[in-house]
Amino acid sequence: MTTIAPESDASARTIVDCGAVAVTMAVQRDGRIIAADGCSDPAVAAASSMTSDRIVWIGCVGKTLTTFAVMLLADRGGLGLDDPIDRFLPGQPSWITVRHLLTHTADLPQYPSDWTSFFDDRWLSESLASVVTRVPVPERSCSPGRSYSSAGFALLGRIVEVVSAAEFGAFVSAEICGPLGMHDTFPINDIPASKIDRIAPVLTRTPAGVSVAFDARTSRAIRNSMPFAGFFSTPTDMLRLATVMLEGGACRERRILSDAAVDDMLREHVPGSELRQGLGWFLCYRMDERFNVERAPDAFWHSSSSGSMMLGDRLTQTAIVMLGQSLFVDNEITIRVRIEEWKCGTAVTNLLPIARVPSYLRGRRP
Repeated sequence: MTTIAPESDASARTIVDCGAVAVTMAVQRDGRIIAADGCSDPAVAAASSMTSDRIVWIGCVGKTLTTFAVMLLADRGGLGLDDPIDRFLPGQPSWITVRHLLTHTADLPQYPSDWTSFFDDRWLSESLASVVTRVPVPERSCSPGRSYSSAGFALLGRIVEVVSAAEFGAFVSAEICGPLGMHDTFPINDIPASKIDRIAPVLTRTPAGVSVAFDARTSRAIRNSMPFAGFFSTPTDMLRLATVMLEGGACRERRILSDAAVDDMLREHVPGSELRQGLGWFLCYRMDERFNVERAPDAFWHSSSSGSMMLGDRLTQTAIVMLGQSLFVDNEITIRVRIEEWKCGTAVTNLLPIARVPSYLRGRRP
């Protein structure tokens, strides 16, 4: 296990104090992990003790793996980002492109029409091919608007299956996780028996207390790899994915994506939007010591309603991964903790997801 920095311990504890049930995190600077930690709410520590090598559900941060799969196939010539999706999925709208799905600009709803929850047995037992048939088709739009859509990433996962002739989760494991050495990262429909005891249960707060939303030790028939939120991982594994972004497509001299693919992911694709949209990633703003905020080139992030967040900055060669285990945590928590508490050695980050100083800083004198 990585040595824990004292400042890191304060960060994980603060995240839990703010409402997360449990969290594990790691920080990397210049290719070296400088801090790692885990912390649980004392009320659930026995059920979900959290350490830096605990395998946890990464929620919507898993969309980054789906983005990598699509960009890898684009690099290989299997698809074009401006291809209409009906080229791969007959019956889908011809005016929606792969790029629209990656940038959440296809006017699609958040989830397929009959979606109930991430861990609903009926939903998990269906194939991805079946799920995508129930994504509502929008009216044709001359200028599609931005609307965050997990349903769009379900379509992307199915496109990966069609182009690669492999099941989505298996493709990601073989072509991305394996080559990167991400041996503790896998889809929900292919959980290795040897890893089950290391997987933390997914917990959620209710008025009655904390309940278990998903436990890998419970036998279930799972077919759906859930491309928008279906992966389990560790912070150190996900730092390898961040390294590919930091190093222009490679990690430890193993090339996964082209320089051009990474540059395209880090380019702003929806001008005028306060939430800066790259390809499958969001792009950051930077705040100086006087609370001035400006666009930060080459800084990227993605978050999840589980309280998880992954953030990287090519300028400082810093990456941070925080994986929470609480369904539907307010992301204001992650914003506050990231600025005030993630001060591990020299990896002090001043990046923001939106061009707005968080409420707890407003009114302070620089």
